[in-house]
Amino acid sequence: MLILQAALEERIGGATPDPVCETTGEPFAGATALVLAHVMNTDLPERYTKSDVDLTRDLMRHGRMTKRELLKETHRAWASIQSTKPRGWVLPPYQQTLARLEQCMSLCVNLAHKMKDRKRTSEREIVAEIMKMG
Repeated sequence: MLILQAALEERIGGATPDPVCETTGEPFAGATALVLAHVMNTDLPERYTKSDVDLTRDLMRHGRMTKRELLKETHRAWASIQSTKPRGWVLPPYQQTLARLEQCMSLCVNLAHKMKDRKRTSEREIVAEIMKMG
């Protein structure tokens, strides 16, 4: 699904380098989806992971689809996991997503330390900590 999203964002954002991206440090369109796909792929059990070649092959296959097909298929893919997004929806920018991932990692490490030190024991307290993140 994220590879499909990356292909859509590349098609919507264009494959040509954007001068704004060069000054802001934002990479190409679809980078957020590709990074998330890679992160999720590495955390899957070995029998479910895809090789880099398979991921690239999927991206190239989706890249051959028309924009209309990409819009339809991406919308269906999100709907299949009960996360309906409007057609043409794109993920947040790469830098924003990276900051959010770092925030999540920090929260997880802090919660793990608190659980280890027995400072957070109830599920309710853990959920409250997560909800503070926003």
